[in-house]
Amino acid sequence: MVLSRFFSSIFLFTSVGISAGYGAAIALPPALSETLISEMPDSEVSNTEMPDSELVLPWDHPVTGITTTPIPGVVQPYCPNQTQQAMNQCMGRWRSLTDLLYDLSYQDLDSQLSSAQRDRLETTHTHWDAYRESHCAIVSSQVRGGSLYPTVLNICLARLTNERIATLVQWGASALSLEHTEQAEAQLNRLNQQLYDTYVGLLPADRAEPESDPSNPVVQSQMLWDRYQQAQCIFERSQPDMDPDALWPLQLPENAETEQAMLQCSLRLVQERVRHLTQLSEMGW
Repeated sequence: MVLSRFFSSIFLFTSVGISAGYGAAIALPPALSETLISEMPDSEVSNTEMPDSELVLPWDHPVTGITTTPIPGVVQPYCPNQTQQAMNQCMGRWRSLTDLLYDLSYQDLDSQLSSAQRDRLETTHTHWDAYRESHCAIVSSQVRGGSLYPTVLNICLARLTNERIATLVQWGASALSLEHTEQAEAQLNRLNQQLYDTYVGLLPADRAEPESDPSNPVVQSQMLWDRYQQAQCIFERSQPDMDPDALWPLQLPENAETEQAMLQCSLRLVQERVRHLTQLSEMGW
């Protein structure tokens, strides 16, 4: 039933897009993708295909670098030669479709969890949603009130939702050897320094302790991201009896599996945050 509703929404989106001069492609988790494609008529399968160059989204895999495998999510639609109003509608549909796929991914994961784990997942979702709204409000603030505003806002929301879908399905996660664990730890240290330097560079240089100014939207967004990152990494490796509202630092069982999971989680999320902050820096924030 859920997949049927998903199909209806996908094909409504793609059929409207094709008639309006743009198309959409979907990069799904392998298991879900195989299930969907196996249930699709041949004529409809072709509607989701795009050249490989359109489907590949770069993603920094811990230790091994950039992979050419598409991340789970909904690929940005192709909207050439559109009026601004049509572009706003196109990007709005993309955002809606990413929200739909996120809801389905969330439901699939939620159905496999214990009651305590569901509570932690809900806590993580709450922190992520608050961060997404905060960050995208900053990204779109420079065009707020203009005709471009819906497009910029929806692109940001859709991209962060795709990243969250990838996190939900643990895309790219794999066991680390001892050698790779050491490399990953070194990479995380570099990323944390890059995150800090980029973050501080976005704050006023003429104000004492700008990082403690809660009125600065960048500071607010960083605080929300911190909560999301802490909650997500706790969710990934916490035990069923742990407090879902607890924040880092948390006393986790000390074993290699837990340490690797926490390391990989931190790597993925810090990489994302560095990209987000770099985008703000390039925008001249």
